[in-house]
Amino acid sequence: MSQLELLVLDDHAIVRQGVRMLVQQLPEVMRCRDAANLAEATRLLEQAPADVAVVDLSLKGQSGLSAITDLLARWPTLRIVVLTMHADRIHCQRALARGAKGFVAKEDANDELCQAILCAARGVTFVSSTLKSARLSGALGSDVRNVEGLAAATSQLTARERQVLEQIGVGRSMAEISAELGRSVKTIEAHRNNLRAKLGLRNNQQLLQFSAKWMQFDQLD
Repeated sequence: MSQLELLVLDDHAIVRQGVRMLVQQLPEVMRCRDAANLAEATRLLEQAPADVAVVDLSLKGQSGLSAITDLLARWPTLRIVVLTMHADRIHCQRALARGAKGFVAKEDANDELCQAILCAARGVTFVSSTLKSARLSGALGSDVRNVEGLAAATSQLTARERQVLEQIGVGRSMAEISAELGRSVKTIEAHRNNLRAKLGLRNNQQLLQFSAKWMQFDQLD
């Protein structure tokens, strides 16, 4: 592996300093720069590209999820590792669906961040050990795909299926969604069935619970 250029995007100076100190142990790392916000990160990347960016999900003025989208739109070869205190399965799934190659809980950073960076640099997805084998089910029941599989499944949803997922998540009935989207109830029900199949959910109740949880994080988009 060639020498890596890293970028840390986090609005807390102490976190940026901690990450820089942590990655110093990696002989593969040539340089590590840091930014407190997306505008500053963009300026640094315009000056010199990075191989891997470590990004927090809670940024002042903008969510880390939308930052992932913005960064990859401009630098598609950039590998992004999320480092966050939001160590839950939905945040992990949504970050991976946006294109992140790693998801590390801040509580696991000392043990796993360096490994996640090296995996991302090789194009290999890394998820914190506390989440990697976890099921999205929890309250949703058993037999749901793990976070990596669910991220892949969600990324394959059509635009219409995403609309239906969001409508279900805010509590609308099939008839209400039909009227909102201008499609027949039978068509909306078909989309609902496709959503269950693609997301590995066993019944409509699981889909309702998943979509409601999904929509809780729309404010982060």
